[in-house]
Amino acid sequence: MPVMDEFKEERAALKNASFKVKWNYFWDYYKWHTFGVLFVLIAISMFIYTSSKGTETVFYAMFFNTDLTETFNEEMGKEFLAYAGIEDKKQVALVDTSYYLSSDSTESGVGSALQKISTFTSTNQLDVLGGPLDSINVCMYDGYLYDLRMILTEEQQEVYEPYFLYSDAAILEKKQEAAKNSEIFEFTYPDPTKPENMEEPVPVAIDVSNCKKMQLIYPEITEQMAVGISTGTIQQENVRLFVDYLFEE
Repeated sequence: MPVMDEFKEERAALKNASFKVKWNYFWDYYKWHTFGVLFVLIAISMFIYTSSKGTETVFYAMFFNTDLTETFNEEMGKEFLAYAGIEDKKQVALVDTSYYLSSDSTESGVGSALQKISTFTSTNQLDVLGGPLDSINVCMYDGYLYDLRMILTEEQQEVYEPYFLYSDAAILEKKQEAAKNSEIFEFTYPDPTKPENMEEPVPVAIDVSNCKKMQLIYPEITEQMAVGISTGTIQQENVRLFVDYLFEE
């Protein structure tokens, strides 16, 4: 049966269906479209809100899988502004710890986090992504992280190279090609500390497990923690300063 005929039959059957059946149909077919529209509206709303307050967001970071208070997030943003020497009261730094991200796409909240990342990357509102290595692996192989060599200064590269974490660009390319063909590309995340085992190693994240700032964000660190620079950033100087800020004793 032609696809359009099947679609017409489904729509006809739904006319007399219960609300629950109609809702399940809608959610199965349109949930990602709904998420996309919602996050675009949120991005626009944030822009309007900050504009109406006369403020400018000069830095935005997302840290996954932690549950901190808004007060902590605000204080950390202010502390970073002070560290960066930004004294203009109309400029703000935002730290967002409200999202959960995992390599298991079936877990609750993962879809929302990915949609937020996608929307804020495409609108150049996202600067840094941080969290457990499992979360950052997702960002690595969804193509959301910059090659650190493109952003960090030569001096910073020398200092932080021992902490570099690598992704395999060859795997990312194959994954993206499969997506273009609506195919699923299955792979195992390679060890990011062993670039010698990769086909095309690229440094895209930094191990920050021992940084005191990360220990404040994640009071009970039990796994490797990392940060990467969003491909959507237009605040490159502030991103460089934030990396130094995280490593400050």
